[in-house]
Amino acid sequence: MILVDTRGVSLNKPLHVNIKDLKSKFDILEVAQKYCELKRVSNNDFTAVINPLRDEKTSSLHFYIDTQKFYDYGSSEGGDVFDFIAKVENISLSDVIQKFSDNSFTPTVKPIRDNLQPVPVIEISKEQLQKEFNSFESIDINNSKHKEELLNVIPYWLYETANKEDLELFTALTRYDSKNNTLVTQWCKNRVLDFEIVTYKRRRLNGGKWINRKGTHPNQTSFSRIYSEAKPIYIIEGMRDALTAVLLGLNFIAIPTTSFKNFEDINSVINKDDEVILLCEDIQGYKAMKLIEPHINTKNVRLICLTSSKDTKIDLSDFVMQNKSIKEVLNVIK
Repeated sequence: MILVDTRGVSLNKPLHVNIKDLKSKFDILEVAQKYCELKRVSNNDFTAVINPLRDEKTSSLHFYIDTQKFYDYGSSEGGDVFDFIAKVENISLSDVIQKFSDNSFTPTVKPIRDNLQPVPVIEISKEQLQKEFNSFESIDINNSKHKEELLNVIPYWLYETANKEDLELFTALTRYDSKNNTLVTQWCKNRVLDFEIVTYKRRRLNGGKWINRKGTHPNQTSFSRIYSEAKPIYIIEGMRDALTAVLLGLNFIAIPTTSFKNFEDINSVINKDDEVILLCEDIQGYKAMKLIEPHINTKNVRLICLTSSKDTKIDLSDFVMQNKSIKEVLNVIK
């Protein structure tokens, strides 16, 4: 029997091994500890003190407990425990599997997470966050710098045609940071329109990423806007989709990451008779939504995968970018 990896890679040796079961026997932190010293960033995130994959002044190699994945932000490379071994030892995937299957790879006895002291949580008051957020510039569509950043998030037609109340909410959530030339957005937790600030995220210029404000921890907090019982509730992912959903006039719950498991937070704003639609943006997003689906406090749940003109899965924001009106978007996602 020729073994084929889940990514479709044919392996050279006829090993009678279940790759998924083999991977599950190893903790990525235990494996990483054989090659580098690790430093705790959070309870889920560990970084290499010195990157064993390449030379760099400050290591950007991270390991994540919840997904059992690594990611090198400097080279934009990542993967699971097998991919890391192949990369660090410069060997093929089949050789990695052979190394695991014949027990020639011996992990550390004690996981590194037990050896490290947790990073103290920095408490930031709601008032402090609000004051800091208010110090940024209000969005001015006539300001060329503001407009340039804004159009990286939503199309101009959506900004122009959004309902007045939706536009007012959008501008209340969004500011412009002139020091870093980027948008800053509140990450809020709310019931109806009574917003409580938890944190905000800042959009990086390189790659359009949204990052947390230092010292805040929003990864288990959902941001919701429920204002009409007659409309379905959409579960979406990320701040960019949340801002898009505001301008579309949607009821929505935005989850911050694909590893989100705070189902009580979701159910706190859902009634048993509500219609809930899960919007998936990619394979990881699909898996996350399928994980969430059975925990939602209603039987009226549907899952929709949005696709681009090239038939690839995309998020709500990119889907809106390729349309020309709110009506066109709603015809697809209803």
